[in-house]
Amino acid sequence: MSGMINHALNEGDNYVGKKNADFTPSISLQGVGISNKQCCLNYNSDDKTTTLVPNEENPTKYSVKINGERAEENVQLQHGDRILIGDYQYYLYVDPLVDAEASYDWNEAMKEANREQLSQF
Repeated sequence: MSGMINHALNEGDNYVGKKNADFTPSISLQGVGISNKQCCLNYNSDDKTTTLVPNEENPTKYSVKINGERAEENVQLQHGDRILIGDYQYYLYVDPLVDAEASYDWNEAMKEANREQLSQF
């Protein structure tokens, strides 16, 4: 969410996950709790939409949160959505046709992602 890492999406399925000998995702991530196919970002250039498809094997174990809510079924992304992949990989979904310079406050994103834990205090 610092704006330092940008990923352009290709038409169709763009898998996000950990690279191994048998599979190389479109967006390669490292870290504990990241599977080979953590999620999929399906981009449709005809209607300019991106749909996040959560991990089909185990969406609870290999979690993805959008705006602080766990994605358990397909979600059409909107400009400005915050995406937490696993426990540590945070991204801001930016539609360059809306505002290519969009940003979001890191502290607010952390509060949003950890709202369940914070509510227990």
